[in-house]
Amino acid sequence: MHLVIVALSLAAAALAQVKPTNPGFEVGELGQVPPGWFVPQMVSQAGFAVKLVDQGCRSGARCAMLTGVVNHPLNIFGNIVQTLPATGYTLRRVRLRSAIRVKGEQTRAQMWLRLDRADNTMAFLENMSGRPITSPEWNTYDIETDVPEDVSRIGFGVMLFGGGNAWVDDVSLDILDEIKKDIAEPARPLTERGLTNLTAFARLYGYVRFFHPSDQAARTDWDTFAIEGVRSAEEPASDTELAARLQGLFQPIAPTVQVFPSGKRPEPAALVKGPQIIRYKHNGVGLPSSTPYQIYKSEREKKPAGAEPIPPAFEAEVAPGFTARVPLALYADSNGTLPHTPRQPPPLYNRSAEDRGTRLGAVVIAWNVFQHFYPYFDVVKTDWRAELPKALRAAATDPGIDEFHKTLQRLVAALKDGHGRGGSPRSGPVLQAPLTLDWIEEQFTVTRVQSDKPEGIAPGDRVLSIDGKPVDKAAAEARALISGATEQWIRYRMAAELARCNPDTKRITLEVEPFARLGTSKAVNLTCAPPKYKDKDKETYPEPRPDRIAELEPGIFYVDLDRVNEADWKAVTPRLEKAKGIIFDMRGYPGRPGILALGHGVAEKIIVEPV
Repeated sequence: MHLVIVALSLAAAALAQVKPTNPGFEVGELGQVPPGWFVPQMVSQAGFAVKLVDQGCRSGARCAMLTGVVNHPLNIFGNIVQTLPATGYTLRRVRLRSAIRVKGEQTRAQMWLRLDRADNTMAFLENMSGRPITSPEWNTYDIETDVPEDVSRIGFGVMLFGGGNAWVDDVSLDILDEIKKDIAEPARPLTERGLTNLTAFARLYGYVRFFHPSDQAARTDWDTFAIEGVRSAEEPASDTELAARLQGLFQPIAPTVQVFPSGKRPEPAALVKGPQIIRYKHNGVGLPSSTPYQIYKSEREKKPAGAEPIPPAFEAEVAPGFTARVPLALYADSNGTLPHTPRQPPPLYNRSAEDRGTRLGAVVIAWNVFQHFYPYFDVVKTDWRAELPKALRAAATDPGIDEFHKTLQRLVAALKDGHGRGGSPRSGPVLQAPLTLDWIEEQFTVTRVQSDKPEGIAPGDRVLSIDGKPVDKAAAEARALISGATEQWIRYRMAAELARCNPDTKRITLEVEPFARLGTSKAVNLTCAPPKYKDKDKETYPEPRPDRIAELEPGIFYVDLDRVNEADWKAVTPRLEKAKGIIFDMRGYPGRPGILALGHGVAEKIIVEPV
């Protein structure tokens, strides 16, 4: 009876599953967009086209052809798209497969697969940014991933970059396996032995993932590997057991990697020779979720054997008394890197940050991305190695997702970089109080109230508490989660964070000391709304500003480089050349006009190139 129930359950899931429409492109009118597929409007407006053709196809009578645009607008690319409800695919491992070929100079195609939740947050994106398609021959390409339980929509397609053409045929979206829904491991503290073990695993993880070029490592589901790895690596009770455990974890994906006690150096693993040498070439870090126009890429580069000497293996102490030896280059033949080993399918689990192992694995991943690719450690002087055990300890005991979100924010804050932030799909929409707050003589003060100001609060009022929490305590908690290089930026971010409202109630309660009645206090309950920036109405700015170009006094000009566009800049330049003084407002994120402005203040020519 149990077997019958299971069989019926699987059959019901299969029946609920929506298959891709017209996957072989055999249906439809020649010269038109294939039925079941669509082309985004902005893509068509930019000149990219998709049509059914009956020449040069891989199988059957027809296929889809994407036509490119030479010198197309930045951030616009050809795209053929299909979306499906995720019903029947959740808690399954799926594989998107397509046959694709490309023709044309400076032209590439990229297949993509995206999973979205019901609230429109993205659960997964892979777009082949690290392995673009440029071959004129038909080849089959795959993307595999697990579909979490909370995914509601699946999107997939093929993108085209450049002025050439791409042909697509034989698309399929198949279920490969069921995902076992893992039981979340509860929070518990790390022992000193466990912390040593996880630190060693974390460091070896980064060396192998980003620098060891084996095919087995390139195919690895590194998220799953991190989670399974921390669970296994935490257990050993001695140095000898740890070395054996690490060797066993990495052997299937990195057969030539060695882990050994620092005082007992074995002979380097003999590399099986082949006709080619392969190694990683990094331009920043390329991750599966990189956007289509991401300039950062991680690619494996092949060269003929003998074209250059193969570098010696990299060695590093991953924990006190333990050394890892990681080859940075391998030989390869037509079947891949050497030695060949059977592909190991990853365990299939559905996890969340409620699980202790998932949290620890996420710390391992995040720490390593910055460890190997953050370029400013020589400037910020952060002891990044010391941040790893701090984050691991916190992640092990975090009682839930919200607390773990703060652990990741504290990790990023240690970088002291204003670009760094830690986000969460549970954060909800940003809602701001209808006023501006700032630090004035160490007091958190109301500096502006919007024109339709709420009753009971005015500029000059001092904030004493926020939603019942003393402002000093709220500010200290906010500061610990903010990454910034300057005190001014951190204070600016603190003011914005403290003015944010509860996304559930959409309200905030401030206890204030009115400027008009010092020594007294009162509570003010305010309704919040999403903030607006770069709006024509300067009332929506965090603080009042003049028009984006204004003559404040005769011959004295104000130019807001965050709002001004190129047409504005060209029109005002003759007047600025004759000005007695110019105030450039750099607050925000100035674009090309801001860079053009810099060109008038230097002796050498500044060249601005789009990327």
